[in-house]
Amino acid sequence: MKISIAIATSILILFLPVLFAIIISKQLYGQSQYVMELGYYFSLFVTALCIFKKNDHNPIMFSLKLNQNIVLCFGIVYLIDQLAFFLSPLSISPTNTVVGVELILEFVGTVLLAPIAEEFAFRVVLYKKIEQAFNKTIALILTNSLWTSLHFSNELSIVHYLAYFLSGVVFSHFMSKAHGFITVVIAHSLLNLLFFVSIH
Repeated sequence: MKISIAIATSILILFLPVLFAIIISKQLYGQSQYVMELGYYFSLFVTALCIFKKNDHNPIMFSLKLNQNIVLCFGIVYLIDQLAFFLSPLSISPTNTVVGVELILEFVGTVLLAPIAEEFAFRVVLYKKIEQAFNKTIALILTNSLWTSLHFSNELSIVHYLAYFLSGVVFSHFMSKAHGFITVVIAHSLLNLLFFVSIH
């Protein structure tokens, strides 16, 4: 029973939001990449929220108290990313082709919504369900493998995917600490902001 719940949760979180985002973006806005991303992150969060149980032990503590964990979490993941780019350089050149409303939508989706939706869906809800069905190790490997697969790109090498996975493990570790959710979301947002600035 627990295994089926974990599998069903995985399917809901990963596939229904994608389908919803594609349908909405095509119906209302043609095929805008950024609108589809916004739709995906929003539906990902809503789907996870529907599955989430308030009485489950969870790392969500909505406190604005900034602590050393934010700096540590950000620093470790940043070093992992820089090492990956050093070992396997990517030719990412700044682009000015995205302007106006699309630039704002990309910023909101990348820097604000993505960290909240991804951390809540993968490292709070999905992690807890898989941990209940199996154990912490399997939950850690499976959730971060699924999260890594979301960042698939033809430009990335195995080194970059390994960096994504290790970054996910770091996020998972800090999620279990005090103020874990806000810590990881802020660190994730800062990293995405650096990437956003680097390509614009």
